Amino acid sequence: MNYTIDLIPNGFGCLYQTKICALAYCRLHSLNYRHTNFKSIHHWLNVKECNNFIGFDKYIKADDETIKLDYNIKLYDPDPDINFNENIMKEIRENYYTNIKPIVPYTNFLAIHIRRGDINIEFFRDRWNSDEYYSDLIRKLIVLYPDKKLVVFSQGSLNDFKYLTDEFDIIIDLNKNDLNTFHYMVKADILVIARSSFSYVAALLNENIIHADVLKNRVWHHRPKKDWVII
Repeated sequence: MNYTIDLIPNGFGCLYQTKICALAYCRLHSLNYRHTNFKSIHHWLNVKECNNFIGFDKYIKADDETIKLDYNIKLYDPDPDINFNENIMKEIRENYYTNIKPIVPYTNFLAIHIRRGDINIEFFRDRWNSDEYYSDLIRKLIVLYPDKKLVVFSQGSLNDFKYLTDEFDIIIDLNKNDLNTFHYMVKADILVIARSSFSYVAALLNENIIHADVLKNRVWHHRPKKDWVII
C-alpha cells in the first residue's frame, strides 16, 4: 500500500515534521512512502524553495489512490528513539543535504531558539517560556560551555532582548530568512530548542549536542531523544 501526508498550511517546521514522521512511519511498518509537496506555508515562505530545501523530490509522488495518513498524536508524537533511529535519520539527512545549503556565519557557537513573534503568554501558552526562564538557563549554559559563542535566534526587536544583552555577551539574530535560520540551528555545535517544531526538527537533523530543557515537564507534546541534555 502507498501512503502520504498532506497537511493544511502551517509553519515550515510543522510541515517538515509531518513529512519526516510519515516517512519514518512507512519505513517502520514496511509501507510505501509517497511524497506530496508543500502547497502553502505560513510566514510568507516561498513554497518552491521550501520543497527544494528538504530534498524529498527523489520520492515517487502521491496520486489520487494514495492513502493519506491522519495528522494525529500517534503519528506526530512518536518515540523519537524508535521512529528517528540511526537508519531513518541517515535517510532524512541525505535528503536534506541533497541541495546546497546556506553558509553558516558563526563558528564554535551555541544556538538558542527563543520562540516569540506569534507566540506570547496569552496565545499558545503551552509554547511560552518567560524572559526570566531564558536568563536563568543561559547562566547555566555559560558555566557548562564557557568557550562557546552565544547566539539567540528569534523574532522581534533588539529592545525585546535587552534583558539578555545587558547581562550577557550574546548575539541576537532576529527576523532572518527562516530557511537560513533553520540551517544555522542544524549546524550549531550546541542547540537549545524551544517548544517549536522549527527547532525540534533542526535538533533531529543536528548531529551535535542538543539541550531540550523546555521538554523537562512535558507540557508540550514533543518528546526528547534519550541522548538530548536536560539540566
